[in-house]
Amino acid sequence: SNLEERKEIADIMAKNSGVDISNASIGPDDHLVDHKKADQYDDDTDRDVYRDEEDYPSMDDDMLHEDAFDAEDTHTQKVDKADDTTDTDTEVKDLRNAIESTPLSWSRVPFAKQAKALLDKIEIIMKTTEDDESEQPQDENTPELDPMAVQMVSGVLSKRMAYITRGVDYAVSAKVLLDALENDLKDNIEQFHADLIGLVVGTVYHAKIASDEFAEFLFMTLSEFDKEKRILEEENEESCVSQLTFMCPSSPYSKDLSDGSSIEFPPKWVVSVAQGLCANRQTGVCVPDDDLDIPADIPDGYYNYFVPQPRDDSDTLSAAFSAYDTIASIASQTAELENQLLDLDKKLKEYNDEVREMEESIGGGDGMEMGRDGELYPMRDQCFSGEAGKYDYEVCIFGSAKQRDIGQKTGGTDLGKWSGMEIDEESGQKTMLWKNGAKCWNGPQRSATVHVTCGAETKVLTADEPDTCRYVLTMESHMACDDQFGKQYGLL
Repeated sequence: SNLEERKEIADIMAKNSGVDISNASIGPDDHLVDHKKADQYDDDTDRDVYRDEEDYPSMDDDMLHEDAFDAEDTHTQKVDKADDTTDTDTEVKDLRNAIESTPLSWSRVPFAKQAKALLDKIEIIMKTTEDDESEQPQDENTPELDPMAVQMVSGVLSKRMAYITRGVDYAVSAKVLLDALENDLKDNIEQFHADLIGLVVGTVYHAKIASDEFAEFLFMTLSEFDKEKRILEEENEESCVSQLTFMCPSSPYSKDLSDGSSIEFPPKWVVSVAQGLCANRQTGVCVPDDDLDIPADIPDGYYNYFVPQPRDDSDTLSAAFSAYDTIASIASQTAELENQLLDLDKKLKEYNDEVREMEESIGGGDGMEMGRDGELYPMRDQCFSGEAGKYDYEVCIFGSAKQRDIGQKTGGTDLGKWSGMEIDEESGQKTMLWKNGAKCWNGPQRSATVHVTCGAETKVLTADEPDTCRYVLTMESHMACDDQFGKQYGLL
């Protein structure tokens, strides 16, 4: 449809919100079914409004016997009973009164009143029956009641009352949202118009609203519908009239557009769905029962209230939303992958932390403090010694080097502090250095250079002083028996 047709349809659908958007315009990029905008207002979890009432917040007997549109029911009971709640209660009551007057409530209000009256009567009868059984034989004129049937009727009525109460709670919340949205976008009517479309589409999709319920809603947004209802109500005072009375037989209405043209509304597919609804549901005028006999059962459609059912795969709207289902599925899979990515990132961080701790323990990420291959790690803080001449030489990895007289256990001349290990890239020769030892008399500070060769046992083999206060030692150790040593001597 063209731009003006889409605007006209959106105007009609938005009418029940109580917002005047008659002067709104819609941009060329906005569509009646705008899935992207709809998703801004609905999370990726479908709202299951059709679950059993035991999944809904618990309702005591007094609550079930209240009118579903009374300001003192479940919604109000959740309001904090502080001194400053009077205004809130009044606002909620006003909202509920407004909701009660909408076309969607035409079948719900009479049903709720009838259900309340029946539940009250069942409670009185059951209490009277209990008292009679305990005190005296039952009067022959007292009607006999099947306890199981009464319990069934009471349960069905209570469940449907819970459905209605829940719907009113949702409607109150929705009205608050619409008012806030209107106030927020009062200077941007085009965006408000587009957001309303998004909310309608999102609600229909995520609430799994069936096409027949959607068709019923569209018909009830028509001003012609409201006029016909008021006329019929005047002819049937004290009666409840089903909205299906005005839908059946279903036919579109001609709606004038601002450019002088007209369109048929609702669309043909909606009219077709409504016609099927008319064929499958029996409706009529329900007259209040002064005697209020308790029925044997409560069929769907009792007092013209039909319990909404979620759409299934064969529904017309399911086909319309098939592309969005695919997108939603992809979005769900993407969200799952993003969660997996977050978990992997967390594990990667943990692994990096472990690696960093290990690197710190072995001398850092470059691997050279503990040797190129970490070969110094098992030798860390250990001391190795050997005799040469009249002296005993001791070198401590990451510690100091000492020269002592043979047999001396402590003290000795300080040959330097650990300075590191160098590796010749060509030969693979490992050389350990100790520097800044005790100063020689009229000479430099002592130092020790230790050349490491391959050997089964780590120990000092030789020691020499080629220059004043500069000591050169050789030490064998398994740490020098690496691949480069094996290649050098033809072992690999």
